[in-house]
Amino acid sequence: MYILFDGRALQDEDYSSKGIGQYSLFLLRSLKSIFPDLRIACYVDFQLPDVLEDSKIFFSSYLNNVFDFDGDGYINPSPMTHDTSALSYALRQNMWRIAVVHDFIPIMSQNFFTDNYDYLEYNYLLKSLSRYDLLIANSDHTMRQINLFVDTSNRAVSVMHPLSRFSADENASSADSVDRNDAEEPYVFIAAAQDRRKNIELILNSIKMINSLGLKVVFGGGVSESYINNTFPDHQIDFGKNKVEFTGRLPDEDLKKLYIKAACTIVPSKDEGFSIPVREAISLKASVIGSRIPAHEEQILNKEFLFDPRSPDELMKALKSIIEKKYFFAENYRYFDHHAELEHLKNSIGSMHNSSGASLHADVPKVFVGPENGKKTGIAVFNSYICDELISRDYTYKDVDSLGDEDFFKWLYENQESRIIYSIGNNEIFHSKAYTAVCHVPGVCILHDSRMFEFLLNRYGAWKIIQLHNSIFKGDFNIKVENVEYWQKNRRKLTHSFLNEIVDRSSEVIVHSLVQLNMIKTTYNTDRVRYVEFLTQMSDEERSKIIENRNFYRNRPAFMLNIFMFGELEATKGCSEIIMAASILKMRGVIFNLVFIGKSDHHYRGLLDKIILSLEIKDNIDFVGYVDRSMYIEYLQRCDVAIQLRYPIFGQVSGPVADCAVCGIPIVTVSSISQGMNLEDCCVTIPDSFSPMHIADAVELASKKRYTPMNAVTPMHYLDKIEAGTIVAANK
Repeated sequence: MYILFDGRALQDEDYSSKGIGQYSLFLLRSLKSIFPDLRIACYVDFQLPDVLEDSKIFFSSYLNNVFDFDGDGYINPSPMTHDTSALSYALRQNMWRIAVVHDFIPIMSQNFFTDNYDYLEYNYLLKSLSRYDLLIANSDHTMRQINLFVDTSNRAVSVMHPLSRFSADENASSADSVDRNDAEEPYVFIAAAQDRRKNIELILNSIKMINSLGLKVVFGGGVSESYINNTFPDHQIDFGKNKVEFTGRLPDEDLKKLYIKAACTIVPSKDEGFSIPVREAISLKASVIGSRIPAHEEQILNKEFLFDPRSPDELMKALKSIIEKKYFFAENYRYFDHHAELEHLKNSIGSMHNSSGASLHADVPKVFVGPENGKKTGIAVFNSYICDELISRDYTYKDVDSLGDEDFFKWLYENQESRIIYSIGNNEIFHSKAYTAVCHVPGVCILHDSRMFEFLLNRYGAWKIIQLHNSIFKGDFNIKVENVEYWQKNRRKLTHSFLNEIVDRSSEVIVHSLVQLNMIKTTYNTDRVRYVEFLTQMSDEERSKIIENRNFYRNRPAFMLNIFMFGELEATKGCSEIIMAASILKMRGVIFNLVFIGKSDHHYRGLLDKIILSLEIKDNIDFVGYVDRSMYIEYLQRCDVAIQLRYPIFGQVSGPVADCAVCGIPIVTVSSISQGMNLEDCCVTIPDSFSPMHIADAVELASKKRYTPMNAVTPMHYLDKIEAGTIVAANK
């Protein structure tokens, strides 16, 4: 048997050293005990630290892309903490699926979520629990909540109480005792963590009373003096005068001694799914008291050892009661039949394994996800062509970024089993919901441009973008920190390039640049990326018309050179340098007409106008803004030389360049485009410095060239190439 174990909670510092991490280790030990020959692949996020050292002995391999796994089942010990990528894959692959549910504290707590988006995402994860074949509750209390919050029809639910990491002495008897007077100074151990739910404030309000009993207060679980001062600034405790100690996180052996030598362990939590510290104390025959919550009542049978989590007086009453007893009595606590629970887990997995998981519906929905396609140029034009072809292949189209947050997560849930092709680009702002969708419901991702902007922005910060931009475009259109911070905000600020998730979650990444292909392959060490030629953004009829009319134009008397720059006016496209190159051409006696065809920013256009006036070439230059389809075709027919410049970090693919290449139009561009799009045979390439002299030389050279039109890439051919790759196998 070969299974995929979601190990991301074992990497995440918020979970690995706490209850979820400890339960994950317990579950791994349990699985190996009932299935000795079990092979376990660990699903990890390479952007996070290594998994817990203690867990490494259980794994035969580590995967950061679920599409690399081919096995029998999927086990998720933390389904509410990370995305549903592995669940979605397991559904499609007909693998059996198990999830461990720890608690529902976020949805039970008032004001837990400060952002409605986070609340909706949590509810999406909650609803996704119904996609598992077996839900394992960590306590009776959690099992009751599962039946309350989750649709468990056709889903098995069972309880598996965790053993503590110190489980050797789990079967303690009333005759056994531990000398708690061995410590140099009597103390109580506060088993808590840096989490408001752990109720540290109750202990702060009780420290003086605890000290009055001659007991020092020892905080474990990473709780520190600085954490308390920052989290509870109004507390009145002078840690220098009161008997208080902070141990920090301890190795297991030291933690074990801390439990044993304590006069009592106190667990003051406001809420828990299951309390690991209570279990650990009991397993070591160490006396423990806890707050009166269901997770503690399930383990602490003596009601005298329970207290109201809001009452220092009740805490002191429970503490005095247990100290008076002096010895550990097993009958005060509950023990679980772990052998029976393990046997039940073994039988459940065996049954699921034999039936090969739940049945999938016969017709898997096919969906194309892309940004809006109403724009006249760029990615939107690409999407409109692809969308029409995909609809003819029984796909539906969805612009998820146009959905409200609630509708978006509803759509995600409904499409967890769908075969999805994503088209992700950068039309002015980052498409955050399309990115989120890839993370939760992975599929094939068509990636436009290099996305190096995000890569640099998040790796180095705003200063790097400003430094690069302003060094290249000296005095042209300098940007400031505020500009970059605004762009970053619109991209839902990430701690690293979003390419990490795109590469790790996608069954395959389709790129249109060989430069980008090599960058992704080497940076992310992956083979799940493939180059496909960029789509020709015109019909066969339009292309034939352009080629025919261009032959007519080429045979006319050459008295005027038409130089067209297609695309939005941006500093990153070298517009000012092109204008300066035009002045050089004029000085050389070249008769030309330079036309900028595309949207222009008012401020930037004003800067360009000043340059034009100063160079006295106003009569040679025109700005026509956006043009409709018929005019775009008309300009292509009349074009003698097309110019398309891009500074490498801002993009490596151009739709107009692809269109010019299939029509035999000479192109002046940079190497990242000519090499990236595999069009060196029909381009004159200039250095990335955008030198006006180089541009002028390239234009004159290109005007003398006669290129054979490249083969067109139609939507049908484009999608045939994609579907001939991994999409069918990876999304089956």
